[in-house]
Amino acid sequence: MTLQFSRSLYNQAAIDATVEAFSELATFTVTVDEHGFVVEMSDVTPDIDDFEDHFANHALHLSITMTRRAAEGAQQ
Repeated sequence: MTLQFSRSLYNQAAIDATVEAFSELATFTVTVDEHGFVVEMSDVTPDIDDFEDHFANHALHLSITMTRRAAEGAQQ
């Protein structure tokens, strides 16, 4: 299973943190290119429905949270 994440929405720290959070549920390989991040998933735990959706939602949430925190820190 392969997911692609655009740099315009996601940051690498969020992708890395999501891989870490889900590391017991699958095996991941992350590739970075000029457009964003490609996450290859294998050996996914079979009893989790919509695993890739859960992963993508977590990555998006972290990207938003990290971006907002960085912006708040820059304003202080």
